[in-house]
Order: sequence, then structure tokens, then C-alpha cells
Amino acid sequence: MAEARQNLHVFLARYGKWIIACLLVVVSLTLVIGFLSQRAEKNESVAMEVLIETDDDFNSFLVQKISERETLKSISEDAQPATADSDQKTTTEGLTGGSESSPEVESNSAHSSLRDSLLLIVEEYPNTFAQHIAQFRLGHYHWYNNDIDTALEFYLSSSKYKDSYMLPIVLLNLAAVYEENKDLELSKNVYQRITDDFKTHPAYPEALFNLGRLSEGENFDQPDLAKGYYQSIVADELWAESTWADLAKTRLLQFEISNGEKL
Repeated sequence: MAEARQNLHVFLARYGKWIIACLLVVVSLTLVIGFLSQRAEKNESVAMEVLIETDDDFNSFLVQKISERETLKSISEDAQPATADSDQKTTTEGLTGGSESSPEVESNSAHSSLRDSLLLIVEEYPNTFAQHIAQFRLGHYHWYNNDIDTALEFYLSSSKYKDSYMLPIVLLNLAAVYEENKDLELSKNVYQRITDDFKTHPAYPEALFNLGRLSEGENFDQPDLAKGYYQSIVADELWAESTWADLAKTRLLQFEISNGEKL
């Protein structure tokens, strides 16, 4: 027993300072991690408060731009004769944005303050959910203002936030902007990502329908593949009663009429 105590005293005399130093380091790290965690939570909370302050301006911006799009669409339809395939391209103005006919808006527009507020969130609150949503909104802002390259930049940045319920919506917009920019292969790839990863999300049948629409277009000319996408929507119990299933049935019926075949 005496020998054990002596050995302990020798051990403490030799290594005691190092043990105390290590304990102090562990305690310090614990305190730092706790502080940083609390700071991150506070930072996230503040960022969300700043983002919420942009809600009214962003909604006003969307209402104005959608109204402008509808007006331009009506004028265009009145000026041009209808075509057999005029119903083939379905847009999703509520969730997605752009159109080739969208009007230019100057940088000093009434909504420039919205852009500045969103940019502030992106710059001042990195790695937060608020930054993710601000990037998404900036994608909308620039798409509606016909700045495709900048819209792509912000949608791509927003799509890097992996654990977000908004990610499929971000991807829908990204795919639509790629399509408008004539990057059809990239557009299909993004739609495919949605169908692979988000089968229970409402974006899923929309992505499937758009895959079908692109596949039967002249750039790909894959009608059999297109029919497969449409049939997948109709056959999926989760989405069989959705608007996208109705649209898919319409396309399948048009195939049947055009080709004289029974699908």
C-alpha cells in the first residue's frame, strides 16, 4: 500500500502539471464550444428576424412581377395565332419565375431596397437558414428582372443548403432557369435529381412532368421516354389525383390521338 502511494506521488510529481494543463484545455474548449453554439443560435435568430422584415417587400415584388407577366402573356396571345402545341409547355409562376418575355427593370427600381436587404443577409449571416432563403429570393429577384446569370448564381448557392424543406423548390427554379437559358441537359439533370431524392415532395410530379415535356421536345425527341414519365405520375397513388397527373393524362391522350395507338 505504501509503495502504491509512493508511486502515485512520483507520478503526480512528474506529470501533475501536464494533467492540470490538459484539464484546463478541456474546460476551456468546452466553454468556447458552448459560447460559439449560443452565439450561432443567436445569430440564426437575428438573421431570421432580418429576413422576416423583407417578407412584405418580397411578396409585393412577386405580385407586381406576376401581374406584369400575365399582362405580357395576354398581349402575346392576342398578337399571335395559337399553335397545336401551345399547351405543351407548362409554367409554374407561383413557385418558379422566369420568362423570355419578362421586362427589364433598371437597377434603381422601386425594389432595389429589397435586393440590398437580401444581399445584406447573405453577406452578414453565412451558413444560416436565413441566408439560404435570402439566396433563393435573390434568385427570384434577378430572374424576374431578366438577369439569368445572376439568378443562376443565387439558386446554385441556395441549393447547397442540403437539409432544407425548401430545397426541392429551389431546384425546380434552378431547372427552369437552366431551361430558359437553353441549357436543357442541365435542366433535365436537376429535374432528375428531384425525382431521385424527393419522391414524397409536391415538387416530384412537377419534375416528372417537366422531364416528359423536355424529352418529347425537338431537342431530345424521345417520345417513348416522355410517355414513361407521364405514366409514372398517373400510376403513382400519391400523385394520381394531382393536377400534374391530369396534365400527364392529357399528354398521353394526345400521344394516343396523334399515333393512333392504345397506351
